[in-house]
Amino acid sequence: MKRLMLFVALVALVAPRGVCDTIGGGQTLVTLDPGFISLLTGNGLVPSAIAPATLSGAVALFPITGGSTSGGNAIIDHSGGLTFTKGATFLSIGNFVIDTANSDVTGFAMNSSGLDVASAPLFTIGSGLTLALTGTAAGAISATFFNGDSGITQTLTGFKVGVADPQPTAITPEPGSLLLMGTGLLGVASVGYRRFVRV
Repeated sequence: MKRLMLFVALVALVAPRGVCDTIGGGQTLVTLDPGFISLLTGNGLVPSAIAPATLSGAVALFPITGGSTSGGNAIIDHSGGLTFTKGATFLSIGNFVIDTANSDVTGFAMNSSGLDVASAPLFTIGSGLTLALTGTAAGAISATFFNGDSGITQTLTGFKVGVADPQPTAITPEPGSLLLMGTGLLGVASVGYRRFVRV
């Protein structure tokens, strides 16, 4: 029995730890900043949600479709997005990917002028999970609605968009964690079985 317990302890030490967990769902809420809303309305831009995302007042909800956590960092994938329109002119962004290690949010961007980028840096993540426009996003807004005015791009770069509240759920242990747990259960069952047989 001592050999078995030593084996279980050894396996527990050398088995891969559950340093990486898979995110299975959830949602991220983004509360839009009043200044950003004023920027939109003041320039005649109308925001709307791209399903399955929703927009209610100043709060946008984006379903989490997957991702992973490792240590203190996370990558969180989302579906849906936002469209900003002014007449027949539009700019759509979505399928956001939060990367806390890089402190940024990437996603697709397309507009009525033919812009179609699958993955672009759209927001930077600041303290308190505040989101601010990147130079890329500011440039896309300027190109879409302001004839590419470089002054608009400079003004919008770093502009606060809102605050994110990621709420991931259904985190499933990776195989390393399952192996560790299974080995421990096997050891407990084996010890119990031996005691039962001796009785």
